Amino acid sequence: GLPYSESANGLGKLIMKLTEKFRIDSHEQAQRKSFVAFAHDDAALLREMLPIMEKNVGQIIERFYAHLLSYAEAQAFFRDENTLNRAKAAQREYVLDLFRDTYGEDYFEKRLRIGVTHERIGLVPKWYIGSFSNFICLIIPLLAAKYRFRPEKLNRCIMAVIKIMNLDQQLAID
Repeated sequence: GLPYSESANGLGKLIMKLTEKFRIDSHEQAQRKSFVAFAHDDAALLREMLPIMEKNVGQIIERFYAHLLSYAEAQAFFRDENTLNRAKAAQREYVLDLFRDTYGEDYFEKRLRIGVTHERIGLVPKWYIGSFSNFICLIIPLLAAKYRFRPEKLNRCIMAVIKIMNLDQQLAID
């Protein structure tokens, strides 16, 4: 069903799903996946990589934020330690979701919500899109170490990561 939010008087107010607002129905979702060549095999590969990501997500997030916070403009988004810690926790879940999601309706809804949040806080696309390069540079060496003796598998894993991250970018920009 559609989500509700509670108003001050306790009465629920219907909230439109973002997939509806942005007209990203099941046909559009399938088309977007098709356009980036994201298939069932890619989803299976991503889920297979989840244990690697679970083991290393803390290091990925710390290195990501160390890089991000080396830029004064990016530092402005984190007013205090609590804000930074919430962002790190959300980013941790985001990274893990890349590898554990089912890539269906809920996936699209969550990714659109990320874009809405970025818009609300004034995060311009250069920071969001630029972050993907940083994440790829942190993730690929982990995959290269895991699949160093299986170059074809490594290639397929890297392609799956790139495809899902591209789809994520599209949705957040929407």
